Amino acid sequence: MATDNESTLCSICSKPSAKLFCTGCKKYFCRKDFKEHEQQLSMTFDNEIVRSHDELLDLIQKLEKSNYLSLHIFDQIEQWKQITINKVKKAAENAQHELTGLIENRKITIIKQLEPITKEIRSLREDECIVETDIDRLRKKINDMRQKLEEVTQKDTNKSIIFNDDYIDWNRLIYIRQEQQQNYVFNQIEQWKETTINKVKKAADKAQYELTQLIESRKITIIKQFEPITKEIRSLREEENIVETDIDRLREKINDMRQKLEEVTQKDTNKSIIFNDDHIDWNRLIYIRQEQQQNCDLN
Repeated sequence: MATDNESTLCSICSKPSAKLFCTGCKKYFCRKDFKEHEQQLSMTFDNEIVRSHDELLDLIQKLEKSNYLSLHIFDQIEQWKQITINKVKKAAENAQHELTGLIENRKITIIKQLEPITKEIRSLREDECIVETDIDRLRKKINDMRQKLEEVTQKDTNKSIIFNDDYIDWNRLIYIRQEQQQNYVFNQIEQWKETTINKVKKAADKAQYELTQLIESRKITIIKQFEPITKEIRSLREEENIVETDIDRLREKINDMRQKLEEVTQKDTNKSIIFNDDHIDWNRLIYIRQEQQQNCDLN
């Protein structure tokens, strides 16, 4: 810290016996004031640098032991999962309600279309005035009705009512065409609902796992970046060779680390990790940006 030099004025008492030069503040001191200067630097080092370092070290150790800093992000993922599952259930309920209405309308239509045929057959039976053209005409009408009934009751596995694109219109997610009003379609709706809910759960689980890995990786980065600061502080304390430039340099490093840790621990409610478009990529549904890992860029 000090170097002997030719006699000059002491920067404290102005006595001409100042032979000790501080390489930190670039000032001369007499032996008495130089000793006090060293003590003052040591106190500043302990009260400011060491204390600030220990506070940050305590916070970093808490980071190591828990995920409390990221809990609100996991809450966002869970909230997205529940909201999306509710959307899926509601969409399926709407489709079932729509299908029920269509089936009822088709029943009414078929009954109404069958009524004149029934009436004509009874009339011809009562009149006992049946000719070939009556039989041919009624045969054709009955065959037409049979075909319509088969279309309603027959299960066509080649047709799907599910509009299974990854773009989701929650107001009309399941498209039911007129020729697809069979009862078995309810099973398709239920199957779609269960399949989609499982996709939502799997996507949320994947995002939580990804977030956990990112947090653990960033914790390791924080710890590694703090280690050389700790090492330097201990070395200076052991050597008892502290100057102003050491304090200034360490103060700056600690302040930088404090800012980074504040960015890590601060909950920013203005940012959402959920990519909440209705176009769903099930492999990467929830987008966790670098600044939203509860671990800001520490490089």
